Amino acid sequence: PINPSGGIQCKGEPPGASGLGQVCEIVWQMHGQAEKRQISKEAKVGVCQVFGWNHVACVTVLKK
Repeated sequence: PINPSGGIQCKGEPPGASGLGQVCEIVWQMHGQAEKRQISKEAKVGVCQVFGWNHVACVTVLKK
């Protein structure tokens, strides 16, 4: 599944905090704390990516 939280269309895109919001969503999903957005209690890996100003890119991989 992609963007169970709705992504930046639902949450907005605060500069410098978008990636943190993605990481929080992954952690909540992996710990079964995402409430109505919960996609699976079996999630063991999560990946998020952001692109920033001046061609900066970041990929985060979280494993339970």
